[in-house]
Amino acid sequence: MIALNLETKNGSQRRIKAYLEQNASEVLADKINNGVRIEKDGKTLINKKDLDGFWAYACKKAHESGDDYTEDETVFGWAVHYFEENEIEGTLYNEDGTKYELPKLVYKPVPAPVVQEKPKPKKAQISLFDMMESDNKADEETVDETPDEEPETGMKIDEETGEVIEPVKEKKTVPLQQLSPLYQKYIGFQRQYPQAVIAYRLGDFFEVFGDNAVMLANEIELTLTGRDCGLDERVPMVGFPYHASDNYFKKIAQTHQLVIVESNEATLYRLPIEEPKASEIDETDETELAKLRERSKAFESSALCKLIEIFGDELTIQEEDI
Repeated sequence: MIALNLETKNGSQRRIKAYLEQNASEVLADKINNGVRIEKDGKTLINKKDLDGFWAYACKKAHESGDDYTEDETVFGWAVHYFEENEIEGTLYNEDGTKYELPKLVYKPVPAPVVQEKPKPKKAQISLFDMMESDNKADEETVDETPDEEPETGMKIDEETGEVIEPVKEKKTVPLQQLSPLYQKYIGFQRQYPQAVIAYRLGDFFEVFGDNAVMLANEIELTLTGRDCGLDERVPMVGFPYHASDNYFKKIAQTHQLVIVESNEATLYRLPIEEPKASEIDETDETELAKLRERSKAFESSALCKLIEIFGDELTIQEEDI
């Protein structure tokens, strides 16, 4: 159990703190007690989170999932994720311990540009010779009666339905070196097992990225979030706590191939084989014994003993003998 510097204000917050103290790793406990250094506005700041901030985060998660009565296991998982994720901001402090305040914007009025009027050109006096020359040019000019073509707008319209066909946007290819180190490793495992769901352990959580994350969010009701991995948009992500991972592994493996990655080692997950219960074995033995009793009723005991003396172990009772 690790003591955490978290102030509690009600019973719900005390339950969250007690869970974190029982389950948090040393790395997570250090983040909660001492905060995490981040870069923002060109400065090095300390990002510290508290239970008030988590409660606002949890209420938002419950609203997004449409469930106001979330199970404790889910809320505990949110708590671990909230304090684990460096990108979630709590209260920011300067390195000297003072609270960080955003720089104030200073408004500077921009002077209006001075517009200088251009002198109007003087009208030239038209002579009789200029008038005769302009009339001759007018007779030589021909009028083009073809209508002007409409400028291209870049849209294509389906002639049958009349609907606008949206152009297909080409996906930008991002060099692998530009991705975050974590996502580079994840992509490497996904390429080794292209048909599998990759569950990657990060601290006290297992996380799944990309299209598989969207799929699992719909199938087993995990909360879909995102992570900044060096792309223009955040990569879809779902996660579940380590202490409850066996239940999630079984759910995923029922319909998908599952690969678990821990300490950069990938393991193909297989569903555990359930052995038959003792009551089921006893019931099977009783059934076979009942069949043998029914077969023995077809013979008189004295005749059966005589046959055993003659044939010994070679004597067997077939179904058709009954």
